[in-house]
Amino acid sequence: MIVRDTIAIKLNEMTDFYQPYVEKNGTNWFDVTIAILICLSVFGIVVYGIYKYYEDKAKEREFQAKVKEAEKTNVPNLFSKPEKSPEEKKIEAELKRQSRNYDLMKEICELTRDPGTSKDVKGKYNNTEAEKLWKLYKEIDSYNKDE
Repeated sequence: MIVRDTIAIKLNEMTDFYQPYVEKNGTNWFDVTIAILICLSVFGIVVYGIYKYYEDKAKEREFQAKVKEAEKTNVPNLFSKPEKSPEEKKIEAELKRQSRNYDLMKEICELTRDPGTSKDVKGKYNNTEAEKLWKLYKEIDSYNKDE
């Protein structure tokens, strides 16, 4: 009995009774115009994107054709690396050799450190062994001057 007489039940019965008389808002021309404008905008953006894609592809094909034409006429490609001169090659080889020497000297110093010293503390080095190793490396390196 209590459940049948609550306010929620009575309101629900009332909405069922007056439902046919409730007037709903219909679609007007402003809604249709807005929907059409949105669709046209999306369509325009898609068409513009497709147009730009094919335009870029055409430019890329033209550029590739120019590159092929330049290769046929033996014109050097602008994007290829130029050949190094013999002097530059010698300088580069010498820089590599000096870098190798530096790394080797660090390794020799590390190997000839007296045992028992930590890496944080500068230890004593066995200079005779370091000098022998360095002479051996210089002799080997004299054969590699051509690199």
